[in-house]
Amino acid sequence: MKTILRNIAVLAITLIGTSAFANGPVIDLSVGNDPRTLLFATSENLEDTQISLMDSKEEIIHFDKIGEGNYQKRYNLKNLQVGTYFFKVNNRDSEVTYSIVLDDKGINKIAKNTNMESPVLRISGDKVYFNLFNEDQGLVKVKIRNGNNEEIDSQVFNGELTLGKVFNFQGAYTGDYTVIVEDGKHEYRKTISVQ
Repeated sequence: MKTILRNIAVLAITLIGTSAFANGPVIDLSVGNDPRTLLFATSENLEDTQISLMDSKEEIIHFDKIGEGNYQKRYNLKNLQVGTYFFKVNNRDSEVTYSIVLDDKGINKIAKNTNMESPVLRISGDKVYFNLFNEDQGLVKVKIRNGNNEEIDSQVFNGELTLGKVFNFQGAYTGDYTVIVEDGKHEYRKTISVQ
């Protein structure tokens, strides 16, 4: 009986430990031998995952898409100016963002931030940011609905590889607004409340 209870306890601890890794992709980001070189590696399958290196204004400098299996890559930051950059690894389930501080000697600091929401739509202040890597360059529909579920704006994108837009709700009427993105495979929604 004691053996059975011990095995159940070990199984529970194992399940708790495994579920902790489900909170985001397990990746390793470090400084290479050259202080202006970034090393990225993962030992797990990150299929349908995108990597973006962005400047302080969140404009994409470099973009990669990860296929199946282990992935390793070296990023040379020698041509970048001193400042803060963001390295994002995301898929439709999660996003891991690293802020990278470059000084005149090289990479000074790497800090990690994990966000379990979809990176396609995110809210910051009175704005909703829309970013999508449209791999098949197919039709993407973006709609905005008010609190009464009335469509107040819509846009269609076709044949574009990367999509990005900022929806500014500053000065909008008080209420809730929902931004909906449909890419033919997935639907993403984000609701913002305007006070």
